[in-house]
Amino acid sequence: MKKLLTSLMIIATIFLGGCQANSSDSDIVVGEVSDNAKTTIKYTINMNVLTKKKNNDKLNDSYKKYVPESGYLVKDLQVELKSEKNIIEVLDAISKKEGFTVNYSEMGTSKYVSAINNIEAGLVGGYSGWLCKVNGEFPTTGLEEVVLKDGDIVTFMYTADGGKDVEKGE
Repeated sequence: MKKLLTSLMIIATIFLGGCQANSSDSDIVVGEVSDNAKTTIKYTINMNVLTKKKNNDKLNDSYKKYVPESGYLVKDLQVELKSEKNIIEVLDAISKKEGFTVNYSEMGTSKYVSAINNIEAGLVGGYSGWLCKVNGEFPTTGLEEVVLKDGDIVTFMYTADGGKDVEKGE
């Protein structure tokens, strides 16, 4: 009986230890910002370029279902940070909460966002893929190095031609 009790305690300890909330996840609150939040940021994921006829025609039919009619996967989504977080950490938390996938490729020591919601780089040409701006500017470092601050506006956008369309506001 003592052996059984000991075994049950070990199993319970392992189970409960594995079920504890990840503190980094609880440090990011998506869509439910409190009035006394210290750090609030906004995220937008824009696929507008893929709603344009010239680009949409190049997109394989199997991918069209992943492009929202509005062109936005999320728009001006409020996010509260309870501790310092970088762009990648917040994007991962948003994708979990909103139910879409994010894939990364290694680029030297940094990560490149290679796909969001199954929309991959290269789908509509060799210069198509995901770009990111913070407060209207492209970061000069890897996204995991950009620590977000109160009031930051993060925008991921899909480009069909290496960013020329994004700069034109298409």
